[in-house]
Amino acid sequence: MLGILPPTQDLSVNLPSATELRDFPFLFGASGSELEDLCGRALANTPRLHKAIWTRSGGLSDQVLAALHAIPALRALEINGGARGYSAPNLLQFDNLESLAIIMPDRPVSRILADWLQRLAPQLKELSLICKVNYLNVTQDRCP
Repeated sequence: MLGILPPTQDLSVNLPSATELRDFPFLFGASGSELEDLCGRALANTPRLHKAIWTRSGGLSDQVLAALHAIPALRALEINGGARGYSAPNLLQFDNLESLAIIMPDRPVSRILADWLQRLAPQLKELSLICKVNYLNVTQDRCP
């Protein structure tokens, strides 16, 4: 579907109000930048999208975050918290979410989390954090 969307045609009437990208192969014929371009164009055609789930580890990028942020109706976001492909401070631009879920936030994401949640506090209704901590290795000086 992503490859057939014309970049200028508004198909928002026929597209869903929620989308889930939980798992996809990284190598399915398109380079990383081609895949990001396709996703950006597809997301640009979804102005009524209110919920996005993008949990594939390493699949989220700054370009995809920018495309998601440009969607005026987006109110719910579920992401993988491993900021390998994106800059964690770019998450702060999402300041109108009512629902947020972060799976396995890494150190860069955990460092901006308090500030982000403070910005979201007036309208945030749901928060889900899925974390894994090895209590044997956690010391006060090693915490984020």
